[in-house]
Amino acid sequence: MEMNEKRILEALLGTILIVLLVMMIFLFTTINSTGNTTTTTITNSFNTNNYYSTPQKYSPADYTKTKDYDYLNYDYHAYKKTAKGILGNEIEDYIVYVKNQDYKPGYFRVKYYFTDYYGDTKTESMTYYIKPKQGREFVYKNIYKDKYKFHDWHYEVISRTRI
Repeated sequence: MEMNEKRILEALLGTILIVLLVMMIFLFTTINSTGNTTTTTITNSFNTNNYYSTPQKYSPADYTKTKDYDYLNYDYHAYKKTAKGILGNEIEDYIVYVKNQDYKPGYFRVKYYFTDYYGDTKTESMTYYIKPKQGREFVYKNIYKDKYKFHDWHYEVISRTRI
């Protein structure tokens, strides 16, 4: 009787393992099969258009660089990265890379400005300490179901440390 219980338990655990492996294979093949293209469908009462594009480095429409001689010198670049979540939602990373060009450490702030299709602007900011001659990514991650939440974005890099 004890031998039969062990066989039943082993068969049950083997079945669970096989089901988990099949689920993982399905998950990884669907993630890789999506490729690097995104589809945007804009719908209003007049027409429906599909735009197919490949993600690339994103240059915001407006950006500002504060460059005073009283503050730390820095360099920066920005881009937007879009990925598909496990639940099918869009995950957007708005990335600004800031490099401290001075020989003194300091605080740097990136202000993000997100504009939706109604013209409303949402502002987010983050501040990090960056050592001399080193860089840091400022990443704002946006996870939502409605992929039309933000229409455009721009940013402002501010050195918070005076020389």
